[in-house]
Amino acid sequence: MKPLVRRTLLSILYRCCCRTTLAPQGQLLESTRVVVIRFDEIGDLILTLPFLRELRRAMPNARIAMVVRPALVNLLELCSYIDVVLPFAPKYGFRPGRLRALLALRRAVAVALGGVPDIGILPRFDADFSRGLMALLATGATRRVGFSQSATLEKAIADAGTDHFLTHPIHPDPTPMHELKRNLFLLEAIGASIESDRLELHIAPEDRNKADQLLSRFSDILMWIGLCAGASIPRKRWPVERYAQVAKCITDNYPNCGVVVVGGPADRNAGVDIQRNIPGRVLNVAGDLTLRETAAVLEKCVLYIGNDTGPMHLAAAVGVPVVAVFADPHPVSSAEHGDDRHARFDPWGVPYRIVTPSAGGTTGDSARTSAANPIASVTVDQVIDAVTQLLPRARRTSDIARKLPSTR
Repeated sequence: MKPLVRRTLLSILYRCCCRTTLAPQGQLLESTRVVVIRFDEIGDLILTLPFLRELRRAMPNARIAMVVRPALVNLLELCSYIDVVLPFAPKYGFRPGRLRALLALRRAVAVALGGVPDIGILPRFDADFSRGLMALLATGATRRVGFSQSATLEKAIADAGTDHFLTHPIHPDPTPMHELKRNLFLLEAIGASIESDRLELHIAPEDRNKADQLLSRFSDILMWIGLCAGASIPRKRWPVERYAQVAKCITDNYPNCGVVVVGGPADRNAGVDIQRNIPGRVLNVAGDLTLRETAAVLEKCVLYIGNDTGPMHLAAAVGVPVVAVFADPHPVSSAEHGDDRHARFDPWGVPYRIVTPSAGGTTGDSARTSAANPIASVTVDQVIDAVTQLLPRARRTSDIARKLPSTR
């Protein structure tokens, strides 16, 4: 959307919907009706879950509504820290009916909370390309909290002038930090005390039953490796044929090991290719499961391998060690549980290894290919090396877990 059109629409929403109530930041936690807007993708939403837990801890008597993309409602339906999750599909550009959709959201939020929100929170650090601020204004929240447009240079340009629409624009700590920590910083800025940064996910018994039914078809497989070869951004996709080589190497060296391929409908063909390479040892469920069912399948795995994408964070949320292939050079190549040396979107709370283009070299034709697609310079040997570093530990963890009742 062109900046002038966007600014005009924001101004209309601001004037029509918002009754601003100024209050010291220390009093924000006394609100009784709260709406949180998060229109980001799977990984971003997962990294917001500790934020929701700590928000509930800080506001135990408030009624809290969360607004997310329709495709992500399944991930939050069982979250005990919010009272209601509302789907909303953000639209881009000025289109007929857009204002009607925003006003319908306003009504839905008011019904869910029993009135206009006392406070609305937009926990997005980057530029607001998903138009969360428009939705926030549409709810009519009388006090509005979000990161200031000064958070990043890109945000300063793309969101210029938007601090005007927030009653409490929060200026971020300039220290580099993980996205999960950044979300919690926003809460601390309005007076909350953070007791835990633990990542968690709410999964239903029926989701776990579905996972058991799928995996039990392979009676000879005692150890599962989760794998996702997809990513929404093409430059983040490591070649599928290399994932197939990694999977074959693992199954050749661990005879009782199988690979379960997860992901969305767009990842199904990649799973078929990997399945063809290792007949009888690969279960392809990409595109067949809900997000919670996918998490339940990954919970049964001893290791996860994949790109920098949503399932990586799903795996971490259920406590599975991660090997991730990133498209860009990375400041940290590994971390253990409890180690704070995380880059912004690293897996959280589990042992992991990050493999990046900077760690390998190519020559000849492959060098020219990787120049246009940096992730292509990551080699199969690099990923296998990362897997072997984590797999022995993962096997020990899995052996212990099998003897204990599930408490997750």
